[in-house]
Amino acid sequence: LAELTRPRLVFADIWMHVSDHLTTTALHKNPAVAMYAVDSFRQLCIQYLQREELGSFEFQRRFLAPLETVMARSEEHTTKELLLKCVERLILMFGNPADEQGRGGMLRSGWRPVL
Repeated sequence: LAELTRPRLVFADIWMHVSDHLTTTALHKNPAVAMYAVDSFRQLCIQYLQREELGSFEFQRRFLAPLETVMARSEEHTTKELLLKCVERLILMFGNPADEQGRGGMLRSGWRPVL
């Protein structure tokens, strides 16, 4: 999680490698392994989406795109179910208008992959 504090362009390069690994793991035939990867995606997404998206940069879209890939390619219904629950939580946390913790309304370019 310390990597999340790096400048966004540096983090985007790091995320490319990490997301490839997590995507491959989330598509694993063993449901326990796949679900662990999806939960890791969820935790990282929550941490990342707490950062405000800057102007015309679409880092949220790139950050959340692996979720779309996993949903399209996974053959495990348990993995897909967990992924849907994770997306629901992200929408409730970051898609609604601002809440008392100031988290709402933070989802911008990330709407495309979650929908």
